[in-house]
Amino acid sequence: KQWYQRRVRGVRSIIVMVPYGKWHEKLFCVVLATVVVLEFGLYFRRQPSPSFDTPVEDKQLVTTEEPVEPATISLKSLEVKQTINGEERAELVRRRCKEVGDAFDKNSEFKFEKRVFLSSESRVGYCSVAKAYSSSLKRIFFILSKNRTLEEIEGDPNLVSSVVYPHYLPWFGPKTILFHYPMEKWRTILDSHYLFAIVRDPISKVISAFRDKFYSETNDEFHRYFKTTFGPDICRDMEKNWQVMQNYGATNVNCGDKSATFDLKAFLVWVFLTSHSEISPDILHNPHWSSQISICRICDQSVDYNFIGHFEKDGEIGDLFSRLGWNFPLPDPHPSDMVLSHVEREEFDAIVQSLPKDLLNALYRSVALERYVLGYTDQKPVI
Repeated sequence: KQWYQRRVRGVRSIIVMVPYGKWHEKLFCVVLATVVVLEFGLYFRRQPSPSFDTPVEDKQLVTTEEPVEPATISLKSLEVKQTINGEERAELVRRRCKEVGDAFDKNSEFKFEKRVFLSSESRVGYCSVAKAYSSSLKRIFFILSKNRTLEEIEGDPNLVSSVVYPHYLPWFGPKTILFHYPMEKWRTILDSHYLFAIVRDPISKVISAFRDKFYSETNDEFHRYFKTTFGPDICRDMEKNWQVMQNYGATNVNCGDKSATFDLKAFLVWVFLTSHSEISPDILHNPHWSSQISICRICDQSVDYNFIGHFEKDGEIGDLFSRLGWNFPLPDPHPSDMVLSHVEREEFDAIVQSLPKDLLNALYRSVALERYVLGYTDQKPVI
C-alpha cells in the first residue's frame, strides 16, 4: 500500500514539476513517468512487503521540581517575552546547548541531511522545521535549485506559490540539499553558508500538526496519506499505552485497519507522554511532531547556526529576509487556515482552550528542556 501511494505521489509530482525543468529534465520526467506506469502493472502481482517495525528506546521525559505553568496556547501566537533577534538567539541557544550537554536524541532516522536546503548563489542554508514556514521556505529553495535567479523569483512571486508540494526531494536541482554531498564534506558546506532555522513552541507545533493532518477535512493525496497510513498505526500504539491514555482521560480513540480516529487530547498524550516502544521509526520520527532540536541537530557542535528564529515572534521572518537581502513576499504564518471554514477554526480553537490544566502541566514538563534551550523560557528544568 505504501509502495502504491509513493508511486502515485511520484506521478503527480512529475506532472506538477515538468514546467520548471529544462529540455533534458523534461525528457527525464517523461521517461520516469513511463517507468512508473509500467511498475503499476507489476504492482498487483506482488505480495506486500513486511512493515518496518523496529523497536526504539522508550522516551525519557524531562521533569521539573515544580509544575510548569503553561503559556496561553494559541495557534496564532504564543507569548514570547524575549526581545532578542534571531542571530542573538542562535548564540543563546549555543550557550544553553552546552549547559544541558548531550540531552537530545541524535538518531539517524531524523535524516538531518535531507532537511537542509542550500542556495549556492546566496550562500544560505536552511534546516526545515515542519509547521514553521517550512513549505513556504522550501518553495523558495526549490525555485532557486532550478537555476532561477533571485531577481526572477522576486519579479514573479507566483513562481514560488505555484509549487504545489515542495516535499519531493528528487525534483530539487543538484547540490541544493545537504545529502547531495558526501558526508565528509557536510561540515565544510555548512560552515560556508549562512545557516538558519525557524523553530516553534513544541506544544503549539504539534497542535498545528494535528489540526492540519488529522482534524482538517482536506482530502487531497498528501493529507489522506497521514490519515490512512499513519493514523491506524498511531491509534494502535495508543491502545498499547492505554493505561497512560486513561490516566489523562485521553480515551476518545477508535482504531481500524484502514482508518482511525482520535482527538487532540489523545494525540498530545501519545506524542509527549507515552513510550512508543513498538511503532515504526518513520512514524515516531516524523518531523511534524518530533523534537526540532533533534531534527535539525541544533545542539550538535558540528552544526553552527547563524540565525534561529521564533515562528511566533512578529517580524522575525521579515528580519531574516532583510539580513539575507531577499525581497520575497513574506510567507503566510497560517496557510492551513485556508482549508478550514470559519466555524471549524472556532471549533478547533475551543478544543485547544478546553484542554485540562493537569494535562497542560504534564505536556509542558515533558518539553521543558527543549523550550529552555530554544529560548521560550528562562526557567531551566532539573534534568
